[in-house]
Amino acid sequence: MVQLGIRTGRGGFSEWMKGFFGQKEKNWNIELIKRNRERMARIFLVAIEQYNIEVSQKEVVDKNGVHIAEQLISSEGFKLVAGYHTDSISEEREVESNYGIYIQNLTTTIYSNLVIGYNWQTGVIVIVKVDAELNCYSGIYVFSKQNVFKAKHGWFSDVFQIYDRGESLIKNLLIFLSFKNRTTFMVDAEMDGSLRDEKGRSILIYMRQTQERADFVNFFRKFAK
Repeated sequence: MVQLGIRTGRGGFSEWMKGFFGQKEKNWNIELIKRNRERMARIFLVAIEQYNIEVSQKEVVDKNGVHIAEQLISSEGFKLVAGYHTDSISEEREVESNYGIYIQNLTTTIYSNLVIGYNWQTGVIVIVKVDAELNCYSGIYVFSKQNVFKAKHGWFSDVFQIYDRGESLIKNLLIFLSFKNRTTFMVDAEMDGSLRDEKGRSILIYMRQTQERADFVNFFRKFAK
């Protein structure tokens, strides 16, 4: 399982706070949103096709020596939302000032964009790691009830979490207590392009998906039961 990173403090609660204080409605680029939806669908189909090719060529053997065929995925029936995960990297740096040299602690947040597909009928989640412009992808991860020990969604933090399934109850409990064996991600209703890198490029996929996000939250709550 891939460690996707953790971020708290955004999403459902913050959206509620915005509505409570009557924040002014944004002007959205509808054409860009439409284009990004089309690109999300296209890149998702390509990723699924490549995943099926790789899976069909991979041989898996369980602990008893039995050969297990990986299940192929049909792209039909999937709904899509845009999401992201974050990784925080901390480092220490020596800084020289008029008062001498001191150590400065710096934390860098790295964002990774995701196209998240979910299927109500099959109960499968497919996460595709993409760039903000939706030109390419770099990884695809598949989750089903069979390979997940636990899933949960925090209302306040708005973090979606999926835990690996181990081979025993003890291992599952250790996985649940560990930060290293879970996949975490965010799905915001609005990503308006205001978050930029040092070159002025948008860090997150430009998207408004209020209804789509609500549907995914409902799906994930069912998935987590």
